[in-house]
Amino acid sequence: MAATLVVAGQTVKTHIGRLRVKLGARDRARLVVFAYETPARAHAL
Repeated sequence: MAATLVVAGQTVKTHIGRLRVKLGARDRARLVVFAYETPARAHAL
């Protein structure tokens, strides 16, 4: 993922960790379930 986004691997780990805390997910698998079950919303620019 880091190579695709052209960022350091640690940056990806940091963002995933922060998402886990924010969403109360105990692991990455729960983040995947959350993403799958939650409809995407368009953000107003």
